[in-house]
Amino acid sequence: MATPTGPQLSNKAAGLKKATTWGTAVALGASDEILFKKISGLKSKRKYVPGDHADSPFRPAGVFTDFEPVDLGISGDLSYELGALGRHLALLMGTAGAPTQQGATTAFKHVLTWADYGAGFYTFAAELPGKIYEVPSVVPTEFSIKVENGVITFDAKGRGDVCKDDSAVNAAAQMDALTPAAFVPMIFKEGAFYLNGADEAVDVLTTTPLVTTGFDVAIKRSVDGEHAAGSASIIKPEENDFPAVSLKLQFPRFATANAGFLAKHAAGTPQKAAVQFTSPLEAGTGFYYSLTIYFPRLVITDADPSLDKIIKHGLELVAEQAASIPTGMDAARPYIEIINKQETDYLA
Repeated sequence: MATPTGPQLSNKAAGLKKATTWGTAVALGASDEILFKKISGLKSKRKYVPGDHADSPFRPAGVFTDFEPVDLGISGDLSYELGALGRHLALLMGTAGAPTQQGATTAFKHVLTWADYGAGFYTFAAELPGKIYEVPSVVPTEFSIKVENGVITFDAKGRGDVCKDDSAVNAAAQMDALTPAAFVPMIFKEGAFYLNGADEAVDVLTTTPLVTTGFDVAIKRSVDGEHAAGSASIIKPEENDFPAVSLKLQFPRFATANAGFLAKHAAGTPQKAAVQFTSPLEAGTGFYYSLTIYFPRLVITDADPSLDKIIKHGLELVAEQAASIPTGMDAARPYIEIINKQETDYLA
């Protein structure tokens, strides 16, 4: 449809597409839409240096210098069909690859593994009333999921160069072409949370699932935002700290099943874990939509119960690299397996 002129979110579209040259936008197409409920940080902010000189009874003209980085945030309900959101996640993880067809069906398995560096950046564009805002280059920095009202939600963040509303690359024709992937909701009741000792020769997915009432998975790469001579916006950000991957679990009450975690925390006993969601809907005959996040090694950083009328309990764990690949897993760093109908590499 034509670029919307009203303020209603229901009429807006947004999308992202992998780019190759920092500061140069690429045109979005049909497969690049991202379904969202909220976008934050999509604004232009420029440094202003006031002209507070001597012998000036009233402030004279100041100077506009660099554009501040665009710290973009996109949030919404998570779907097993990730669409363009899968591109953000794959770029953040660093490695994807062509998916594997499951049998002779319409289901495909994607594996996103953690690389030393992120895999690049993308162009982002969104419709606003009477305008199209574009950020030519955005480096993914964060991806997190949690449960809200029984639905799994996501929060994706990135750092971009500049926000503009006069793009010659992404105009009404490109935004009109956007087509969302099928929305296959991810529900908390479809989840299972597994945890056991990192050094145990037991596949964590064969253990009894934990009884959980909430969780939070956070994946983050910290980046800088430097300005260089010759450009009003930031140069391509580089990672400036160790990555951070964490898992938080909430239990409905303190019980014998989770009472031992405090001792494991005190002893520094490493754990391994898997967070798995499986839909009752099939991506292909005999193959269900699923998303599994594997944590080959975790350390418990907090295991304290909350002393309330009902004594509840929670865990906070931080991911580390395992010295060797644990039993039942395929890597020493966190990785993600997804089964859906997308036939192409998320980084293609």
